Amino acid sequence: MITRIEVENFKSIKGQKLEDISQIVGIWGKNGSGKSSLLQAILWCLKNGGRFSGNGLHFSNEKDFTYGHDIKNKAKANIIYKDGKYESIGGTTQNWGNDVIHSVRYFPPWRSIIQRSYSIQSQVIRDLALDHQNIHAFMHDFLHGLYDKIRRGDKDAEKLYNQMNDYATKIGFGHLFDIREGGNVTGTYTDEIMGVEIPVVDGGFGGNSFLPILLEGYSFKDGVLLIEEPEISLHPAAQAEVWDFFVEMARERNHQIIFTSHSDYLLKRIVKSYNDENFDENLVTVLKAEKTKDGTTFNKVPKENIMKLPYEKKSKTLIEELTERT
Repeated sequence: MITRIEVENFKSIKGQKLEDISQIVGIWGKNGSGKSSLLQAILWCLKNGGRFSGNGLHFSNEKDFTYGHDIKNKAKANIIYKDGKYESIGGTTQNWGNDVIHSVRYFPPWRSIIQRSYSIQSQVIRDLALDHQNIHAFMHDFLHGLYDKIRRGDKDAEKLYNQMNDYATKIGFGHLFDIREGGNVTGTYTDEIMGVEIPVVDGGFGGNSFLPILLEGYSFKDGVLLIEEPEISLHPAAQAEVWDFFVEMARERNHQIIFTSHSDYLLKRIVKSYNDENFDENLVTVLKAEKTKDGTTFNKVPKENIMKLPYEKKSKTLIEELTERT
């Protein structure tokens, strides 16, 4: 798990050192405040090894991601783990290896599913938010692996499958399946109201945006999930459920989750967790991103400030809220 992040001269960040990083880190701030700069600096270091592009980064040259677009300002990033290991990129020091790249997942804000089906022969890969067409082959491989374990009486696989489908339903989908036609496979879900099986590409945009996060989260353990605005196009009650999903991912899959957000509903759900006496408040850190003349700063929001935010013990849907106002 990452415990310390040091970034210099990367995009809008002139110099920031973040210590005592928790297992879940939420970053709130205005548009253009530099929230994404932190996630991309981590990605640039851990997965790209200093390369300009790839894995969700699209820089043409060093100038594109250097603070002030002045290459005299050498971009640097140091990522320190709980066990003392570290990854370092930039400046005169390089300490980067590929032993961690497969545990890092980046989910940019432009994630979506745009292809109806995909070849069953395709290589089943990770990084579904970046290679969205492969989500169909991934679903086929992952789901059938779970089916086989469940048929053999694997209770853990059954629990995982049920938990995943519970969240799939909360984001507007239903139980996940796949259909194979010839050499192609199509990821599907069951519409419980209509009673029909629907290709995931025809589902709502909110579900489409969150599905890669859902599948990747349950498919492995001990990862670092870098997520831009997980609430995109989800209705308010589902945005609140995203927080419960993150807590489950941290506790049961041992993922570390660092995300940006604009969602009041997600933040209010954190307040609700703080009011639960059984919740470990050390699990989460809330940061406020703010752009200044000296670059973007990331400041920890004290728990007492977060606790002042209003919250409701039971999340309401948008329709319920609208009904109350009429």
